[in-house]
Amino acid sequence: MKEKLNITGIIKTFDRSACLERLLRSVKENRGNMWFNFIIADDSKISSKTKITMMFWDIVEEYIEMPYDSWISKWRQIALEKIKTKYFLLCDDDFIFSEKINFSYLLEILEKNKLDILGGTLDDKPEFLYRIGSFFSQIKKKKYKNAFSILLKKKINRTFFGEIITWDFEYWKYKFEYWKYHEKISEDLFMVDYVSNFFLCRTDSIRDAWWWKSLGKIGNEHGLFYVRMKENKLKVAILKKGFTAIHRQIFSIKYLLKRFRKYDNKKSEEDFKKIS
Repeated sequence: MKEKLNITGIIKTFDRSACLERLLRSVKENRGNMWFNFIIADDSKISSKTKITMMFWDIVEEYIEMPYDSWISKWRQIALEKIKTKYFLLCDDDFIFSEKINFSYLLEILEKNKLDILGGTLDDKPEFLYRIGSFFSQIKKKKYKNAFSILLKKKINRTFFGEIITWDFEYWKYKFEYWKYHEKISEDLFMVDYVSNFFLCRTDSIRDAWWWKSLGKIGNEHGLFYVRMKENKLKVAILKKGFTAIHRQIFSIKYLLKRFRKYDNKKSEEDFKKIS
């Protein structure tokens, strides 16, 4: 008999129906005797609601169709308001569950250590088009070593392990210190400031921190989200083993252009300053 957990998964999808279908199929194949439902928000040009809800009727709780290209922060707030469970799991649509994850064990870690956010690790396997886009993005920033590394590597270990945020209130800037952590709780559990878009967390903690609603259409919302979490003194940790997904992109040229569009980061910082 399958055990229903007090978790809701939330996924945002944009013009990548194949990715979404692949993710949900991998969830069903690797969920073992534990299960929970997902809320999906779709701001694609062509919605996949009919197809996805028919194929995955047993795990898709709600499928939200949104106006085209509605921005990430907006849909996340809408999904957050619909969650009725104590915890939620955040996933991107281009993830793949390649192994059975013991979510009951993850909840025990959250409770035992009084964590608000528990981050997983990603095994990154970028498609060629994504590498090309990332390559030119890094070249533009004059990060030449990073650019060629992204272009040539077939597999990138992107665990986001031990990232610390340093926030400069005078200049309203933040930076990351990689491969560092605040505290080592156990052999595989570390207190940090920043994890990827693959995490399990307490629903009320994120609601109380006034998360995505306040970020609006800010382009670099992921980093600013963790700045807000740090300001609200939320406890963030990363688990190096037992909580891993594959990250593999599938997309068109049109999606690539949207993905690497130019954001006005200065305006983002000004907007964030107004709401903080």
